[in-house]
Amino acid sequence: MSTYLIIGSSSSFGGALSKKLSKSNVVISVSRKKSNLKEKNLKHITVDDYSEQSFLKVIDEIKMIESLLVVFLNGISEGSAFYKITNREINKVFHVNTFVPLTLTRDIINARIGKETKYIYASSSRGIKGDKGIVIYSASKNAMIGAVKSLTKEYSKFSQEFYIFSLGLFSEGLANTLPEKVVSEIISSTPIPKLVSENDFFEVLDLLSKSSSMAGSIIKIDYGYA
Repeated sequence: MSTYLIIGSSSSFGGALSKKLSKSNVVISVSRKKSNLKEKNLKHITVDDYSEQSFLKVIDEIKMIESLLVVFLNGISEGSAFYKITNREINKVFHVNTFVPLTLTRDIINARIGKETKYIYASSSRGIKGDKGIVIYSASKNAMIGAVKSLTKEYSKFSQEFYIFSLGLFSEGLANTLPEKVVSEIISSTPIPKLVSENDFFEVLDLLSKSSSMAGSIIKIDYGYA
């Protein structure tokens, strides 16, 4: 039985993943919203924000766990064309997609140095590749690739491992919010025209819980999207 820390669990996908993982693992879910999930192996922690002070309650919960998998699900994209985007919106996208994962990673490393910890950052194959209309989102997600490469080289000797999940279009939520034309374009660029589900995510997480052979990797879960 593994222990998972799910950060940003309030989305429909985060809730579905937490519920599924808790069937055979211990799950600690964290978000700024309260959770209605009542699963036996699931504990939810509501934080005011992701500042160092607010996150202390989470650190206290995880610092003595011998082996932990941390999953970051935080993510937003810009809502404006690049030439119209404000500094405030740029800062918000980078704050959620880059700064929050990195500052929380720093805090967790400080608390768990020497204890087996695997960090998984949910990203986007479309964002990593780059596409029209997602300049800032793409930049923020590609920034995490450089961070994971550096973190792996610096902290793997202290039992800290880092991974990026490069995800295709998700069936839970995102596929229902994008314009139909964009969804069709993404599916048409996918050799196996399927939407990614929480089960696909779960299966790769399960593999990582048993192996360290892919440390530092960008792991594609996108049915061949290119």
